[in-house]
Amino acid sequence: MFRSKIKTISELGDIIKGIQADNKKVVLCHGCFDLVHIGHIKHFHAAKQYGDVLVVTVTPDRFINKGPGRPIFKETYRLETLSNLEVVDYVALNDDQDAVSVLNRLRPDFYIKGDEYKDSSKDVTGKISEEKRVVESYGGKFAFTEEVTFSSTSLINSHFDYLPLEASTFLNKVRKIISKEEVEGYFDVMRKLKIAIVGDLIIDEYMYCKTVGTITKSPAISAVYKSTLKMAGGSLAVARHVAEFVDKVDLISIVGGKNAEEAFIKGKMDESGITCHFVECPERFTPLKRRFVTRGYPNTLEIQSINQGDTLLKIFEIGFLDDGVIDKSRENELCMILKNNLSNYDLVIGTDFGHGVFTKKVIEEVRKNSRWLGLNVQTNSTNFGFNLVNSYYEPDFLCMDELESRLPFSDRYSTREEIILRLSRMTGCNDIMMTIGKDGLIYKNDEYYYAPVLALNPVDTIGAGDAVLSMASLCRYIRMSPMATILFSAVMGALASNIICNVEPVRKMKFMQFINGILGI
Repeated sequence: MFRSKIKTISELGDIIKGIQADNKKVVLCHGCFDLVHIGHIKHFHAAKQYGDVLVVTVTPDRFINKGPGRPIFKETYRLETLSNLEVVDYVALNDDQDAVSVLNRLRPDFYIKGDEYKDSSKDVTGKISEEKRVVESYGGKFAFTEEVTFSSTSLINSHFDYLPLEASTFLNKVRKIISKEEVEGYFDVMRKLKIAIVGDLIIDEYMYCKTVGTITKSPAISAVYKSTLKMAGGSLAVARHVAEFVDKVDLISIVGGKNAEEAFIKGKMDESGITCHFVECPERFTPLKRRFVTRGYPNTLEIQSINQGDTLLKIFEIGFLDDGVIDKSRENELCMILKNNLSNYDLVIGTDFGHGVFTKKVIEEVRKNSRWLGLNVQTNSTNFGFNLVNSYYEPDFLCMDELESRLPFSDRYSTREEIILRLSRMTGCNDIMMTIGKDGLIYKNDEYYYAPVLALNPVDTIGAGDAVLSMASLCRYIRMSPMATILFSAVMGALASNIICNVEPVRKMKFMQFINGILGI
């Protein structure tokens, strides 16, 4: 009986048209409903007073950004729980991330939200005003109930042991010392900054294919092409992450002429409101890294430690790159841009991927003219062992992964803390963050601070370090507390690792939802 209440959005559309044809009123409520409690039940009863039939639509698992391990209850269980409430007449799983499309398709007579949504200025999703506009556009009514409210997130954080011990311990500590008001204040300050990103452009390209076996009489993998996904990587990705939180972001770099990528780059930067200052190098490639990827593990490789199913796996990579540095005339042009402009920015974020931008002369101009410099120097398969941080001195902030931090010392075995201390002495930088893969983050300021990984089921870790650099640099420039710095950085990394490579930046809305979920706001 109760399961018969569960419908698709398409089925609901036909049902609602029939109800309204009989001159009955349809009421819609929408939400996650991860933990159904007395506040929800009172809300549903109050909502149904507006009409004859109560419909509840539910946010799918994939669109819930309320912190690690959420939702606690998967969408099938949430639908079943709601269908068992007598006051609810129909339940459906939304197929989008908010209620706007549902309202357009179902056109209920009344759309009802709880009292906590009355102040639209506190709506981190930014969707309440849009939902109200849609409802009123077709003649519906938007209203709020005034029943007692409880926070599902606060109840879950207080009473459910659903996270690994390291994550749970860290977040419990964070909740005691970081407030909602503090978080809001930080974002107000960030938004007003003027920032320059200086670094190598990279186009990331995923060639999706299906592995079908091995080539006859050869150990090579045979695959069938499916689709191509082109993404803005390197300094492009960093700029897009930063632009989600800051109004004024400029990108300074070189662009090649041997592959036609300028239109793609311009489109991505225009989407994010980023101003570009590029030196054109017709004789060079704009670095492009083409990765052949598949979902599930290729059945030709007998490694059982990789998860099956939807795991994104790379089977081959080819780069379109230039080994040499830019020629002197291009170098002089880039240095002139840096000399004339960098002092106009509050902070500069340097992203050295080792693909030709950072010559000795460019490094010197960045160092001399930046009022504040956050820096990452990256090691990858195309520059391994040659692009080291010891070319730099006295950046204000360093964000490095563990391998990149160890390479200048050829030291595999010292503790991470010892490596950070040696890195500090070598570069003259006292503000350092080290990303340590599955173990999370270490941040050293006056002492060492640690954060575990907050992504419990990562999709793709490529680009996560760039996202951490983006947020951590903002945090350190505005002098956020060390615990807030490492929390924000860990959240940024978690959200980035649930995005395919650099297909999109970490959106501010999702970041705020995640932070609010952690803090129980």
